[in-house]
Amino acid sequence: MTLGTFRPVLIFPRKYFDTVSEADFASAVAHELAHVRRHDFLLNLIYEVLRLPVSFHPAAFLIKARIDETRELACDEMAAGAHLTRAAYARSLLNIAHSMSSGLNSSNSGCALGLFDTNTLEERTMNLLGENHRISRSRRLVFLAIVLATLATVCIGVSAFSFQVAQPDSVAAEHSGTYVEIMRVVKDTDTADSPDVRPYLAHFKQNLVSHWTIPTSARPPENKVGNTLILLAMLKNGQIAELDLLKSSGDESLDHAAANSIKGSMVSPQHFPPLPDSVDATKPLPVLLLFHYNQKH
Repeated sequence: MTLGTFRPVLIFPRKYFDTVSEADFASAVAHELAHVRRHDFLLNLIYEVLRLPVSFHPAAFLIKARIDETRELACDEMAAGAHLTRAAYARSLLNIAHSMSSGLNSSNSGCALGLFDTNTLEERTMNLLGENHRISRSRRLVFLAIVLATLATVCIGVSAFSFQVAQPDSVAAEHSGTYVEIMRVVKDTDTADSPDVRPYLAHFKQNLVSHWTIPTSARPPENKVGNTLILLAMLKNGQIAELDLLKSSGDESLDHAAANSIKGSMVSPQHFPPLPDSVDATKPLPVLLLFHYNQKH
């Protein structure tokens, strides 16, 4: 095992010196010195830091596992170059693995040499004995660049998703059964037929919807259904004369969202934009505001 960055230290269990031969020990040292030359201890720390934001994702685990495997393969390539033949180094790997499984206890075996599960050992041995065994430096650098770019992209994507501020979903809501209706309460014929009332209420509705934030309970997967009916009466100067909840949806969050949209539409506390000049100034203009949640038109 290799520890440290600026002053790396090689750690071997005490019994390891009595168990393996001189040639096998030289192979182990050559392998660990390859880790030192490649600065694998520092690079592994960097990988772990980059993996933290996306450690929950299965792809992050697979990428890290592949990095570990290729790191051992690269060190095998460098260590094999210090031996007379690649087959001799491969034989040393098998001898060390055998001595670890039979002569060393489990607490010491982890310190002996990198990864030694059956699949990895087989891949490393076959890589050493295969024809196309050389891994060029340029290919290693390209692979490292791809891995780092992938991790960086995933980290940025997750961070952007995690810190995204929820915005009102009024426009989309209009197409999903969540919408608002404004109905005039006709008590005065002149007021009801005033040509300026309809455009005023249309603009009022547009402003109301823009301030209507659909609560979480009315969105997937809950998709709560309900209606909130509110009576609003406005004076000539836009001041609120009456504001009453006539019918609750049965869910406080839905009712609060409707009430907050009304408050957000005010130009000042308790005031909306002044009513049209054609509206009778002696009587308030009453309207019913019906907020639909997840209901068809």
